[in-house]
Amino acid sequence: MKATKVQIAVAYLASALLMLGVFHQPLGLSETWRMIFPFAAIVCWIVFFILRRQQKARGVDAPAPSVPPSRQKVIRALSLFLMVVVSLSSPWWLPFTGTRLPFPQMVIVAIVTCITCVTIYLIASRRSTPKA
Repeated sequence: MKATKVQIAVAYLASALLMLGVFHQPLGLSETWRMIFPFAAIVCWIVFFILRRQQKARGVDAPAPSVPPSRQKVIRALSLFLMVVVSLSSPWWLPFTGTRLPFPQMVIVAIVTCITCVTIYLIASRRSTPKA
């Protein structure tokens, strides 16, 4: 079922509150907000799932239009390509996230992450594809 505009707004609000909870200090907010923002985000997620359950109970949503197989192949290829590029480029951007490892270890982490991501993606892709 497709999410309603209210559900999308609540999910964005929860995400923004989590981001504020994480980055409250650089934004100059007091330590009081450190716990308030995550709790407010949890409340938003609870509201989101309640709204989602009500929507499923009503069952008023029309089925989503199917994507043509050629377009599915392009989407899958692009998402797989992005996963590989982002995971293998992590030795260059990971230090900016606060992770401090020697470069050879970061290369090993990148390779293991890439293999794990591709494996999970392929298993999920095979399970989601209907068998003819």
